[in-house]
This record gives sequence, structure tokens and C-alpha cells, in this order.
Amino acid sequence: MKLRAKTKNRLRHHSNPLNFRWEQLEVPDWQELLGGHPEVVDIGIGMGEFLCAYAQLHPNKRMVGLEVRQAFCDEARLRLHEAEISNALVVHANATVYLNRVLEKGSIELAFLSFPDPWFKKRHHKRRLISETFLEQLHWVMKPGAEFLLQSDNQELVEFMVETIENSGLFINQVAPHQTQDEPFSEATTEREDYYARKGYPDWRYRYTRQDEKKKQDSP
Repeated sequence: MKLRAKTKNRLRHHSNPLNFRWEQLEVPDWQELLGGHPEVVDIGIGMGEFLCAYAQLHPNKRMVGLEVRQAFCDEARLRLHEAEISNALVVHANATVYLNRVLEKGSIELAFLSFPDPWFKKRHHKRRLISETFLEQLHWVMKPGAEFLLQSDNQELVEFMVETIENSGLFINQVAPHQTQDEPFSEATTEREDYYARKGYPDWRYRYTRQDEKKKQDSP
């Protein structure tokens, strides 16, 4: 989908999430706007193409998309409005820090994380989304047995994320330790996912289940 000119002029694909401040966070009234707390979360929604597609395919599921870049949030909200989607909302937030401020304990049954920023430079690794702190928060907001679906096109980042997740003891790889899932997670896909599929480029997918009790994984 082509960007609106207003959004395109304000767009920055790389935005330091650590610049997000607590006073910027506005948590919606879930009951008033969604009819209840979200059940599905899409973390790092970009401009919301997957959020819109998934919400349309699952109209009975309450969904929220989190994004740290304000211009992307504006674009995603506009797309939801134009498509007349009423079962999804967008929240401007740094999920690395404020996930458990936006979402309630044990409320989420499905979490998506697609193509997070790799932050290649070593001095920028602290900006990466996947960390022990983030995983602790994600575990806290998820229901017992809930699923965490992760995908990326960057092998170095994949290795870092999978190592961090599977050593946390908070999530179990449903396929096998360090093993990917071949097929897409849903009929809803991101524009980036579609592009990579057309070009035949690699795209690594991992399906995790929330552990009820923390258990350290054995080293591979």
C-alpha cells in the first residue's frame, strides 16, 4: 500500500525506542473502545497491514497493535478507520519497557512479533526488542498455554533472539529447540513477508508456547 504523503514526509524507519517517555503513553479504555481487554497483540506493527488483515479475518477477537514510531501509529489508525475495523486498536508505546503497563496480567492468548529492527551495531544492541526484561513482561501478560509467534529475515538477529528466548525458560519451541516452522502463521501476512516469499528470500518463523513455570532449557 502506498504511503499517504503526510505520513511519508514524517517517516523514519529507524527510531530509537529508548527515546520514548512514560508521559507519552496513553492506555485506552478497553471496555469502552473494544468491549473488553485485548486477546491478541501484534508487537511492532509498522503501518498496520498485518494488524488490519488479521483483525478482519478474526472479527470476534479483540486485538491491539503496539508501535514505538508515532507516524506509523497514525498510518495504522487511518487504515483501521478506512477499513471500518472495530475489533482492533493501536497504542503508541515502547513494548520493551511498557508492555506490562499497557496489557493486564494473564490477558493475552496470542502474541505476534514480525521483523523487529535488528539494530546491527553492537552499541545499539540494547535497543533490540528481545531481552530478558521484555520476555518476563510478555510472559506476565500472557495466559497459560498462550502462543508467541516470532519471525525475522535476519539470520544474525534470529540466532540472538532464539538463544535469548529458549534460554529464558519462559517459552517452549513447539517444533523442537532452535527449529523453525516452515508455513506462515496465518492467512494474514505482512507486506514484507509477501515480498520475501515472491523473491524466494529466507524468512525464519518460530512458534512458542508460554511455560507455566520457568524452566531453563538445556544447551543445544
